[in-house]
Amino acid sequence: MKHFFEHFWRFLEKKCTSDTDSPEERRRKVTLVVITGLCTIASVIWGTLYYAIFGPIITTFITYGFTVVFGIALPIYFKTKRFTFLLYVFFFMIFWNPIAMQWSLGGFAASGALMLWSILAPFSSLMFQDVKKATRWFIAYLIFLFISLYFDAYVSQWASPVSNKISMLFFGMNLIGPSII
Repeated sequence: MKHFFEHFWRFLEKKCTSDTDSPEERRRKVTLVVITGLCTIASVIWGTLYYAIFGPIITTFITYGFTVVFGIALPIYFKTKRFTFLLYVFFFMIFWNPIAMQWSLGGFAASGALMLWSILAPFSSLMFQDVKKATRWFIAYLIFLFISLYFDAYVSQWASPVSNKISMLFFGMNLIGPSII
């Protein structure tokens, strides 16, 4: 298994880095592509799950929109090797998309606290940028957390009734997913 991951990492290095990149730049670029890929896979799973449970609702389209954006952004990145481009697309999408999905599902309880995925923006900023920029992302996260808490009673009127099993599935996915990534 270790051999597979080493081979895969070397393959990604060839696809996402330039010959002039330092070892640190190579690590950062491959790591960003891996994280972006994992989040894209998660969005396909989430979108399919939402579609299976709720049908074609706005949340399904928001979720698949995330997939489409990265389906466009990753090939552009592979062609241009512009790290900053992919980084900011990732930050914007991983920050805003879970918040929009949570609101569209009807708030914290109905979505299983889906906006927890948004914490990946400040955490990733710590990996790829500096503390000052990560602090800005974290402050933005806290602001939207407070906004979401304030308006939760309002957006909860949009919530579709779900069983306790589905509710726990949502909470589990939204705790486990960002933790793994």
